[in-house]
Amino acid sequence: MAGWMRYSKSSTSTTTSSSSVSSLSSRSTRGSRKGSRSVESDSDSPPSYAVVEDRHGNLVSKALNVIWPQRPEKGRYSLDEYKRRKAREKELQRKKQRLARKQEQRGRRKKEKIKVIKDEDNAKAKQSNIFSEGDNRNEKYELSTSKFLGVMAYSQLRRLLRPNEFRLYYACPETISSLAEVPIRMPLKLVCMSSSGKLYQFGFNEELSNNGSINWQLDLGPFNKHEQPIFKSLKALLKYYESYANIHQKNGTVEIFPIHER
Repeated sequence: MAGWMRYSKSSTSTTTSSSSVSSLSSRSTRGSRKGSRSVESDSDSPPSYAVVEDRHGNLVSKALNVIWPQRPEKGRYSLDEYKRRKAREKELQRKKQRLARKQEQRGRRKKEKIKVIKDEDNAKAKQSNIFSEGDNRNEKYELSTSKFLGVMAYSQLRRLLRPNEFRLYYACPETISSLAEVPIRMPLKLVCMSSSGKLYQFGFNEELSNNGSINWQLDLGPFNKHEQPIFKSLKALLKYYESYANIHQKNGTVEIFPIHER
């Protein structure tokens, strides 16, 4: 019988290079008249003190407490160059943020993909442990684990069977809406699929023998009124129905169980 397939920029210190710098404080010059003051005049040479660019774009010397009153028209410290530099810095920051978001998204998608693959592999492994019937199977494994589906509702069975296959399962209600509906005991059933794809389920008759063991008999219900053989174990019963087939004399179809389809 065929087996069941049974992922903010800090201010930077710099040396100024303007052609026009004014001082907020005047200084006395040696050799000048008493009480006279002089102020630095415009010069093509840059000043000899360091300035920093504050958050307002001003060039300030904190040590001398001076500020450039006016930016040069051209060059690194011109207002136009300042605006262009700030625009480049903002664009670079935006690019870095976009790149960081993309990397984070790729990492998250990769983790999700890996998780999906692992979940699928685990599901396949579990299904294989329950339903696989390979060439290297042993009798104990075949007649116990591979034939038992566990607890489930009847509506879930069709996707687990192929024509001329059968399984054991504990039948539970289709829906349970409250604790009061939870069954204390669930009947053991045998479900099979006929050669035409119809599902049938049968119960068992259990008899206590003289030595205290349980005898097993399949109850084919209304589909066959003939009494079925009695077995000393469930394993022997399953082995029997796996070993023999029934041929319908009228249509020539082969079935595992001698049932009369309606």
